Amino acid sequence: MEWQAIVDFDGTISCQDTTDQILERFAAPSWQE
Repeated sequence: MEWQAIVDFDGTISCQDTTDQILERFAAPSWQE
């Protein structure tokens, strides 16, 4: 099976901003400042 990744950094294929979701999950809370 071949893996594929679809990445959406400009909001064209996802309902939520991908970058914000990644930062909220993995970054320190100070990223929002």
